[in-house]
Amino acid sequence: MKKLVQFFVFVVMLLVSPMLLSAQNFYVEADGVGPIRVGMDYKTLPKSVEGLYDKLTVVEEYNSMEDYNEIYCTFSLNGQDIMYATANEEGDIWCVNAATPNLRTKSGAYNGMPAREFIKLQGVKVILNLEADYNQVSFEIDGVSVGIDEYSYTATGNQKIQKALRSKVAPSFVATDFTSESAIVLGGFSY
Repeated sequence: MKKLVQFFVFVVMLLVSPMLLSAQNFYVEADGVGPIRVGMDYKTLPKSVEGLYDKLTVVEEYNSMEDYNEIYCTFSLNGQDIMYATANEEGDIWCVNAATPNLRTKSGAYNGMPAREFIKLQGVKVILNLEADYNQVSFEIDGVSVGIDEYSYTATGNQKIQKALRSKVAPSFVATDFTSESAIVLGGFSY
């Protein structure tokens, strides 16, 4: 009986080991996700990365306002867009964005997360941007910038912002400082 149990455990280990070896964890980090990093040439992107994406689509479009071409990369897994990257006309990736809640920071923040849940996470930093015309308060977690639209604050949240702008001291927020509809943008806002 003991040998039968040992044999069964051995067979299970043989079956499970390849899955454990191929299972990968990818996190949203300040400069990208997995092997997709800001600064890399989009032409060197792998066509697929096991566990992250199985399809890469690249589209080049002319930006008439800026008078140059931009390259848009879409990464999909099982038919669902999971991540985007934007490159300049030289091919350098300058922006990587997660498109699904399945891609998270190490602390668990994800794009579209309710602000009321986000503010409860450990390690959230509040950043006061006194020089900014809009969104004078931003956030950071795990080195990743996080934006919350300025219309997402309740009256008490707005009062905290106004006080912070006068005192030049970053405010401390609680869940009720955000409206129930407010959500975060992982990577913040680009202007």
